[in-house]
Amino acid sequence: MASEPVLVSAVGFYTGEGIWHDDAGVSHRYDIEMRIDKMAEGHFRQWFKHIFVEETTPPTDQTVDYIFQQNGVFNLPLIGTALQGLTRNRRGCGRR
Repeated sequence: MASEPVLVSAVGFYTGEGIWHDDAGVSHRYDIEMRIDKMAEGHFRQWFKHIFVEETTPPTDQTVDYIFQQNGVFNLPLIGTALQGLTRNRRGCGRR
């Protein structure tokens, strides 16, 4: 599995912060927690949570499994709440 060595080196728990922006010029900060685990059969699981610190919006958490197939190709089934939107301008992320 060609991608496995890269993901093995990323296994761990991370924290950081981000800022979302919309077309109306509104932006707010959020905290990020993320964990990458190695699963059985060489697959990986990524879990992350966005905690909106400047709003009353409830935290959003998402789990994504990286299920390897052949030649480094993998499936990405999403577990739990539907993933919506894109995050940009992440900064300050680091392994804890």
